Amino acid sequence: MIRTVVIIHPGALGDVLLAVPAIVNLRRKFPRHEFVLCADRRIGELLRDCGLVDGWMPAQGFGVGQLFGGYVEAGSVMSNWLARCELAVAWVRDEGEILEEVLRRYVQGTVAVCSPFSPRLSSVHQSDRFWEALDEVARDSVQPVVLQLPRGLRELGRTRLREANLDPDRRIVLLHPGSGSRSKCAKAEIFAEVIHGLRRDGLGLALLEGPADHATVVEVSRLVREERIGILRDLNLGLLAGVLASADLFVGHDSGASHLSASVGTETITLFGPTVAERWAPRGGHVTVMKADACRCPNWEAVGHCVERPCLNIPPHTLLDMCRQRLVRHNSSKIHTKRLVSH
Repeated sequence: MIRTVVIIHPGALGDVLLAVPAIVNLRRKFPRHEFVLCADRRIGELLRDCGLVDGWMPAQGFGVGQLFGGYVEAGSVMSNWLARCELAVAWVRDEGEILEEVLRRYVQGTVAVCSPFSPRLSSVHQSDRFWEALDEVARDSVQPVVLQLPRGLRELGRTRLREANLDPDRRIVLLHPGSGSRSKCAKAEIFAEVIHGLRRDGLGLALLEGPADHATVVEVSRLVREERIGILRDLNLGLLAGVLASADLFVGHDSGASHLSASVGTETITLFGPTVAERWAPRGGHVTVMKADACRCPNWEAVGHCVERPCLNIPPHTLLDMCRQRLVRHNSSKIHTKRLVSH
């Protein structure tokens, strides 16, 4: 009988990707176990396709919902997982301890239920907090992880770029001027000036538009109308990962797209303002975090009413210079890799 490690993480894309290093550490600790994840459907599919987990179940579905109701249906997929479970991890708030109680009732192995927001945790970065939450099994520190995106998704990404009149064999910069909250977005004028500079450099450019980004993308497009910049919209998560992996540079904010870009190994510049980069920024030598002034808003309500957003007022020439530096670094890295392969 193959034992399981069951992980419950109903968070958004960026939140789950911040937990990937902890999951990788667990896989090293339990190399022969079947790893199953309860998460958003799109995230579960992507992480399974990348080989990080072996199976998944939608966190919003009945199988997970019944756990929070205090029972598990006999003969269900969840019942089978828990019957073989060596370790059950739930990175959630469980104020009534209903989830922990039902897991301990059905799991013969270890149960670890702890929110990464728990005040008992002392680590600063969210990835470290996910690992610290597993103090019963945690021993080693977490390191940044690059997902092994399957060839099929990479090819789909390259095809989508070609459809947008971008040659994936030339240098491409993807810019994401939006975020889940307008309060985390730099002004459109900053992105417009950077686009003008990168276009003069002869680069292929495109804007990424997510479900909450339409107004911001329209504003940037209006400012760079003569540039005829392409817009990539309505991408499912797997296709977005493939597109990002095919780009030379990504520029965005504190968003799921920025975390995904970093997770697939693309050179990533992420702009941080009201949120704390030391807590939430993606990690890795290919990631550059840029900030302006420290946020002076006393709370998130004040952030929502802040119009000028001085914490995101990064000079366009500074951002443009950083884009050029990272592109040079990326190009040098590719040349070095080709030389190693040629030997």
